[in-house]
Formats: sequence, C-alpha cells, structure tokens
Amino acid sequence: MQIVEIETISQLLDDHDYGLAFAIFRGQLDSSWGVAPSLFRYGEKITGFDYQSWLDLEDLLLKQFKLSAVPYIEKTPTNDIEWLIHAQHHGLPTRLLDWSSNPLKALYFCLDDEAYDDVDGVLYRHTGHGISVNPDGLPPLNGIQHLIAFQPPKLNVRIVGQEGHFTIFPFPEGKGVVPYLDDHPFFEDDRKNLKKYVIPANCKSRIRKELRILGVRPNSIYPGLDGVAEDIKKHWAEIT
Repeated sequence: MQIVEIETISQLLDDHDYGLAFAIFRGQLDSSWGVAPSLFRYGEKITGFDYQSWLDLEDLLLKQFKLSAVPYIEKTPTNDIEWLIHAQHHGLPTRLLDWSSNPLKALYFCLDDEAYDDVDGVLYRHTGHGISVNPDGLPPLNGIQHLIAFQPPKLNVRIVGQEGHFTIFPFPEGKGVVPYLDDHPFFEDDRKNLKKYVIPANCKSRIRKELRILGVRPNSIYPGLDGVAEDIKKHWAEIT
C-alpha cells in the first residue's frame, strides 16, 4: 500500500489518476484507526451473548432490526443487502463500510470533527475489483468470500448527497480474528489496490476551509434540515 502525505486539496487532485475506471474513497479522522466495518468493532465488546460466529451475530442483529423497523420504512427492502444498507444508515453495526466516489466528499470525513485536529487524518483510495451496480447480483450474505465493492440503490438522500458506495466484508471462520483491510494477511492482495493519503494535523483547519469554498459542507454531505443547521453552526464558528 502506497502512503502519501498531502497538505492541500490541490496536492490530492494533482496526484489523482484520472484514467482510473474505478476509484472510491474513505476518510477517517485519525490515521491510526484500522479500516474495518462497525460490526467487527462492536462484536469485540459483546460479553452478554455467546455468539458462535460472526455470521450468527450479523443474523441476530439483522433479524431484530427487521422486526422493529417495518413500521418506520416507507418501502420494504427487497433483499438482505438493502436491509443492511438501511441498518447501516441508522447506526446498527454491520459489515458494510462506507466509501464515496467523490474524493472531496470522502476527505470531508477526515476533518468534520475539530476534536481530532490534534491527530493526523487519513483518506484511503480503493481501485480494485471493479464495481457491482446491481446489489441483487451479489452473493447471499453467507456466501461472500472476498471483499466486494458495490454501488447501492439510492435508498436515502445521504447516499445521494455523499455519492455513496459500500464495500462488504467476508467473515473469518467462526469467531476468528477480525480482518482489518489495512493490515490483515487476508487482504494482502486488496492492499495492492489501496492508496493512503495522510493529512497532517496542522493542515486540517486549512483544508476544511478549502472544502467549504468548494461547496463540500454539511448541507451537501447531509441533505436535509440536520445538514442545514450544522452548516450554519460551523460557518459562524469558522469565521469568528
């Protein structure tokens, strides 16, 4: 995995390979964090339920979500991938990982919490495996054997606003060691398709202002009134 340090947006754009047929991006506030879905981080904390495998844990959480979510969903999902997308959107731990096809919108997530301005952020670029535009064509959840990137149906406005994509992770056997994309041996081949951009802590504030000038701000990342309110709040805090 190649690692590059960037201090400005122009450096990121100058480094981009515009001939790539496929590229998705993921930003994280802290460059020391591993790259893994929330289900893996959540499962490591469970003490009150002796699940026998990661698949068992996923099945339990998804079944409970389905039972409780129906009254609040306008259009019932047609498959388990769509259910996972809804669950992910509303904060349930899943094996999906969020990415964006827009590098600047992914970069926003390296910077959107000033509490982390004292640590380096990171932006990952993933260019492997092509992309599936039809989630209906993906294997069943118990048949996913490798990392798969896919473009989801536009189930909510945040997917649209963030130009969202997902990767869905395979599970290790049973309750095996959690496979982190950035360092686990299982993903050695996938890391050949990863590039890591490190954003120094002392550059975060300036890049955040650059993004705002370019229109990448809360109301474009989070369409709706929540994004509008957050945009107004951050605007006045930044200029005072």
